[in-house]
Amino acid sequence: MDTVPIRPQPASSLKKQKQINIIATVPSHIFAENVRPGTVTAKLPEPDERLANTPLLACCLGLLNKSHELEDILEPVARDWLQVVENDEDEHERLKVLATDVIRTFKKEEIKDAKAVAEVVCLAPVIEKDLFRSLLGSFVDGIDHSKLLDIHQLQGLARLIQGADTGFLDADDLVKILALLATRLQETHQQSPQHIYQLTLAASYVLDAMADTKIEGLDRETLHEPLSLYLDALKGNAEPYLMYQAA
Repeated sequence: MDTVPIRPQPASSLKKQKQINIIATVPSHIFAENVRPGTVTAKLPEPDERLANTPLLACCLGLLNKSHELEDILEPVARDWLQVVENDEDEHERLKVLATDVIRTFKKEEIKDAKAVAEVVCLAPVIEKDLFRSLLGSFVDGIDHSKLLDIHQLQGLARLIQGADTGFLDADDLVKILALLATRLQETHQQSPQHIYQLTLAASYVLDAMADTKIEGLDRETLHEPLSLYLDALKGNAEPYLMYQAA
């Protein structure tokens, strides 16, 4: 019987095959369940101890709010802190009052710069609904009443909506916010791409939230159709990030 010679594969072919095999291998941790949360690098405060910053306050409240879900996967330092603080009602209340004070102070400030907005927004996922809605109203009023578009408050509104807990955004609120953003988009047509981008980003988060809550029956003539036409026009924009958000 004749023997058919086996030709060796070129080095480039072997290299390509190896690359394909590597790309097709999915690390086991990608879809792992109960992934350990990030390590708490800051020192968690003792009861009644002064907190270094607002992100640390958000971390403490987040641990307390999710203690039962995280108990088995927390780092030892965070677990020990929870055991001390979780049953201390006075300390729990103190942390909640601190968060309320931060938001009240923010609302009173006339100039809300990027730093102030970032500081207060980090508390949004860990505060109660009434306080969240108060903060949401502050951002909406700031955007609605400013003659010049306040880009920092617009960014804050977008992040607030994106990170809102289920049930924190009411249908009527979302419709009113979308109407405000649609109006601002029409007024901002000749302004900077950055302003249009932030407005479009916020509007996309509102639309996502409305889809999640299954809101129907938008006023097609005054809201839905004008907004859809505007977003369709942006899909042909030369700026790629505007095209992406409008899609």
